[in-house]
Amino acid sequence: MSMTVFHDTTAQRDVKVFPMSLAQEGLWLLDQLQPDSTLNTLSATVHVKKALNIQALARSLNTLVQRHDALCTTFQEREGQLLQVITPSLSIPLSLIDLQGLSEAQQEAEVLRLVSEEARRPFDLIQGPLMRACLLQLGAEEHILLLSIHHIVGDRWSLGMCLHELISLYEAFSRGQFSPLPELPLSYADVTLQQQAWLQGDTAAGQLRKKCRTPARPAWWRSQRLPAHRRADIRRSWSRWAAAIGSKSPPVRAAGRRNPKDCVRPLRSGPGCERAHRLRRSGQCRPEWR
Repeated sequence: MSMTVFHDTTAQRDVKVFPMSLAQEGLWLLDQLQPDSTLNTLSATVHVKKALNIQALARSLNTLVQRHDALCTTFQEREGQLLQVITPSLSIPLSLIDLQGLSEAQQEAEVLRLVSEEARRPFDLIQGPLMRACLLQLGAEEHILLLSIHHIVGDRWSLGMCLHELISLYEAFSRGQFSPLPELPLSYADVTLQQQAWLQGDTAAGQLRKKCRTPARPAWWRSQRLPAHRRADIRRSWSRWAAAIGSKSPPVRAAGRRNPKDCVRPLRSGPGCERAHRLRRSGQCRPEWR
């Protein structure tokens, strides 16, 4: 068994720095709590029964990485700010492990061991890269490709899309053609900037205030009160509601004489209380109650 590493040389380009998205911040935090965890490692195994051009495959792999900014991204914390660092010149090495000298039974056992070992290898979010590729050669026309990414740069659907694009790139490069894939109109970094702009806008502020359930925002709570004419209608109609639910005194008076918990007792007992309660909550009542 022998191992060879193939690198693809790419042009150096400027490094770009953006804030992390909310999803990336959550996964970053999980990685800080469990640095060696592999719970967020996504892996795929492809069995290829044909002769492969290893150089074309290595070129296809790195073209795929440069096409998607997320795949050439690392993550850092600088002065308390969580950042994603995009390095377009990042190169993903393709490791080739030759298993041709082993018997069929030995190959099967070694493949299972290598697949399990690859799935247990953690990623370093700071150093990167956050994508790995390993090619196991079982024969002249039989290979197994192991591909792994960290969940912070993609999900299962993204991994399947990467495999589809990798096949398209390999077929073109092995024939001496250019990439058949069109330029992407949007990157994940662009989506992150849009999310940051939304979070700083009035819409997000309104959503956050609406989600807040503490009395620390009296202005918001006052805006949720019933209009004055509706409150007056409820007070004037109490005698009619009391007749419907079997109570002789309004809960305000009851609260002054009894335990505060007792004031709601008439609403939980008496004939038709459930129906009357629903009607009151909906703002509807029968004509004979008016």
